[in-house]
Amino acid sequence: MKKILTVVGARPQFIKAAALSKEIQDSPKLREFIIHTGQHYDANMSQQFFDQLKIPKPTHVFKSNTFSSSSFIGESVTKIGMAITELKPDCLLVFGDTYSTLAGAVAANAHGVPLAHVEAGLRSFNRNMPEEHNRVVTDHLSDFLFCPSEVATKNLLQENIGKNKTPIVRNVGDIMFDALKLFAPLASPPENIVDLDDFLLVTLHRPVNVDSKRNLSRIVDSINLYASHSKVVWPVHPRTRSRMQEFGITTSPNVITIPPASYFQMLYLTASCTAVMTDSGGLQKEAFFSGKKCFVVRNETEWNELVEINASKLIGDGMGKEQDLTLLLKHSEMPHVLSYSPYGKGETRKSIVSELEIQL
Repeated sequence: MKKILTVVGARPQFIKAAALSKEIQDSPKLREFIIHTGQHYDANMSQQFFDQLKIPKPTHVFKSNTFSSSSFIGESVTKIGMAITELKPDCLLVFGDTYSTLAGAVAANAHGVPLAHVEAGLRSFNRNMPEEHNRVVTDHLSDFLFCPSEVATKNLLQENIGKNKTPIVRNVGDIMFDALKLFAPLASPPENIVDLDDFLLVTLHRPVNVDSKRNLSRIVDSINLYASHSKVVWPVHPRTRSRMQEFGITTSPNVITIPPASYFQMLYLTASCTAVMTDSGGLQKEAFFSGKKCFVVRNETEWNELVEINASKLIGDGMGKEQDLTLLLKHSEMPHVLSYSPYGKGETRKSIVSELEIQL
């Protein structure tokens, strides 16, 4: 039986790991061990995720006291390396583009362990984003690159990854589609949001939007204006709330602001809303999977295929030149034909496990 060592550290990775772990547990050829790096560590939140999603209990849980990204990466590489020495895995598996992803990739490379990257090939082509550097480095260190779309696969080919038999590049679809299909029955409304419909769902957290007083003011002004005649639900990220207090920016009483929503609450909100406005990467796809138009408060996106099929619309950092949300939503309907998905059929976990069983 081959041993898979999975590295997670941030909330989106718990969700992706939950979908994949369900399939690994059913494999007679694979056994999984999980490391939680502690990148986003909260005892209650982490335990809730692992319990509700039925993720196997982590073999190792790290706690970091540093707020420096470089120190966190260095500490994590060392600790993951120690776990590799102890467990002697046949493959180390990472998700996405966080500092935990990068640390796992470097540790696997340093110890000569084959590396599998789920969500390989994503590119925003914005090197000002730390995530972009994490993606590129991880992809170039990987032995198995599991891409969520054809666009991601082509991105790798343009970097000369996958032109030969090694490393192995596969377009397996998006693991988040699997997660949504698996966990949709667990969707639940946040408090005071029951039976609310026909609302715009907003999330914001990226520094370019919330650390700039000018950009955050423009965004909130637009939201307040829209809320004068339509409903808005905004789960406010702690970073965003802190900056609003610092800058003296307030929302209209018509904007329903709530604490950060859980994954299951976000499933409910995305399914119930009229449209989504966000600078998040994952929510762009969840909006698409739920058949909702997504307005991306960024100049670029990793999910360019959604822009190409008109499921998402880039409206720029700080709203760019788009200030009238009412006009924007009125003239930006979701495409009627959504039978085609660039992210597969929600069976990504099966494709990944099958490939690992064959190759390891």
